[in-house]
Amino acid sequence: MTVDQALARIRPLISRDNEMGIRAWAPVLLTMPEVLHAVGLTANPTWATLRLETARGRREISLSATGRFPMLAGETDLTWMKRPGWVDARDHSPQPLWLSDPENKYWYRYLRQTRSLYCQLNAIQQKPEDSLHVFFTRALAAAESSGAERFVLDLRLNGGGDGSWNRDIVRSLIKSRYDVPGRLVVITGRRTWSAAQMLISELENFADVVFVGEPSASRGNVYGDSKKIVLPNSHLTVRVSSLYWQQSDPRDTREFIEVNVPAPLTFADYVAGRDPALEAAQRVGK
Repeated sequence: MTVDQALARIRPLISRDNEMGIRAWAPVLLTMPEVLHAVGLTANPTWATLRLETARGRREISLSATGRFPMLAGETDLTWMKRPGWVDARDHSPQPLWLSDPENKYWYRYLRQTRSLYCQLNAIQQKPEDSLHVFFTRALAAAESSGAERFVLDLRLNGGGDGSWNRDIVRSLIKSRYDVPGRLVVITGRRTWSAAQMLISELENFADVVFVGEPSASRGNVYGDSKKIVLPNSHLTVRVSSLYWQQSDPRDTREFIEVNVPAPLTFADYVAGRDPALEAAQRVGK
């Protein structure tokens, strides 16, 4: 079966707001032996045989199930993290900055060569010891004191959180000297979703922002805040959206917020440890 045929089998299982959800979750489901068996891709739910086309030719590899695996569907996308005992395509490449500390809710680093302040926000949540308001005040002060020409906010791993805290972020950014054309750059991707989508919608409405990378995984007007329901007979858990969030114009029917500077990640980039989105972000305004 081709990759496209396999994706067609997986597509109905993915809850999503747009096509970026397919890009985000299809690779995850395609590693689950129970899912592969359920959609008819394998004959046995405990193992799978893959036919690989490599530079050295075609070969087949059989992989057996490894047992239970922790959930990766929280507010931060941890599916990119290297796993102990697993082979990763970038094992022999340098660690890209955007994957260097995904479990840290928010942090920043000054990139001296391009005079950019890189800030990664991985969840719309508060650290008990370092609130979002205090953090962004400090990050923007660091950008100014270092003479940064641009402030780069990376939301690629941000799957949401509590959208009520976006106010602190937006206020900090629009009051800064980086709220001018070409100085405030936001990197989005296939897991920029939920409260992170609300954040970029507000930034689009109120700030002079340049979006770089891949389109977001949701849109400005969307249903959210799912409630958990346990079905009485099967005891299966389902979730149903309970609120309609209107962050954009009521006539806005866009499926996602498109980027101004497309910079998708290719497999070759991943293997080499390159980050085309951050490279593009550091060129904005030049």
